[in-house]
Amino acid sequence: MKSKILFLFICFFFIANLSYAAFTDLGAGGRPLGMGHAFVGLADDVNAIYYNPAGLIQVKGMEFTFMYAPLFLGLTDESSISDYYGAYAQPLDGRSAFGAGWLGRSLISAGEMLYQENMFYGSYARRIMQKLTVGVSIKIPHHQYGENEYTKNGVDDNGAANKGQDPTFASGYGKVGVSLDAGLLYNLTQNISAGVMLQDLFSTNLALHAQGTDQIPFNFKAGVGYKIPKLAALEDIAVVADIAYRIGGLQNDFKFHVGAESWFLLKSIGVRAGYGTGGNSYSDISVGGSYVFVGVPEIEIDYAWVYPLSRVANKTSGNHRVSCVIRL
Repeated sequence: MKSKILFLFICFFFIANLSYAAFTDLGAGGRPLGMGHAFVGLADDVNAIYYNPAGLIQVKGMEFTFMYAPLFLGLTDESSISDYYGAYAQPLDGRSAFGAGWLGRSLISAGEMLYQENMFYGSYARRIMQKLTVGVSIKIPHHQYGENEYTKNGVDDNGAANKGQDPTFASGYGKVGVSLDAGLLYNLTQNISAGVMLQDLFSTNLALHAQGTDQIPFNFKAGVGYKIPKLAALEDIAVVADIAYRIGGLQNDFKFHVGAESWFLLKSIGVRAGYGTGGNSYSDISVGGSYVFVGVPEIEIDYAWVYPLSRVANKTSGNHRVSCVIRL
C-alpha cells in the first residue's frame, strides 16, 4: 500500500501533467524563502542567479552560497524529498557581473532513488543605463527516473505493476535539455527597485518518449523592493512583493508573495517573514532568520521555514531551508 501511495505522490508532485516537465518552482536560498519567496524586485545577493539574474550587478565582491532543504517532512511512507543548491557570483567591472549555479532535487525511498532533477546555471548581468540592468541565464536542465518495478513495467489504473513495458521509458530514464531565463532590474528611486523575470522563456523538449512533448512552462514574474536604511532599532529593512504567472502548465497557475526582513546589532542578526497565495489552492507562510559572522570571509547562515497551508500539504511539518553565504 505504501508503494502505491508513493507512486501516486510522484505522479502528482513531479509529473502532475505529462504535457510539461517537472521543475516545480519551490525557490532557492534561505534568505529569499524567509521573505515569502519574493525576491525578483530586490535580488541583491548571489541568490539573484535563481530569482533575477539582472540583480547580480548588486553583488559587491565574490559570493558563494550553499543550501540543503528537506521538503515535506513527515511523509507517512517514510520517503524523503530534498533540494540542494549551490551558486557563485562576482562583479566583472562596474557595469557587469557573472554567476554560476546548480539546483538539484531528489526523491528517495528505502535508500532507492526514485526521481531526481538538476538545473545548471550560467548567468550574466549588464548595466545598460544608469538605473537599468539586464541579465540572462543559460540553463541546462536534466531529470532522471530510477529503475524500479514501476518504471520497468507498465502500471494499471490502481497503481499496480502489470509486467508490460511502459512506453514512457522505452527510450531511457533521463533527458537533458536547454532553457533560458531573462531579467530586468530598474531603480525607481534610491530605495525602491522593480524587477521582471522571464523564467524558462525558452525550453527544449525534455520528454523521455521520442514522440512526447515535455517542456518547462514559461513563468512570468514581476516584483518590487523597498529598502528603509534605519527605523528606530531596526536596520536595513526590506519590504518586498512579487507576482508570478506560469503559462503552459496547470490552469490558474498564478502566485502572489509578500515579505519583509530587518537586521539588528550592526547587521549581525536578521529576521524575516512572508506569505504566499495563488491559484490551485496554493498558500503558505514563511519565517526565517540569519546570523552573520563578521570578518574575512564574512559568513552568513540563513534559515527559513515554509509551511504550506493547503489541506493536503499541511499534513507534513513543512519545508526547512538552511543555507550559507560566504563573501570574500
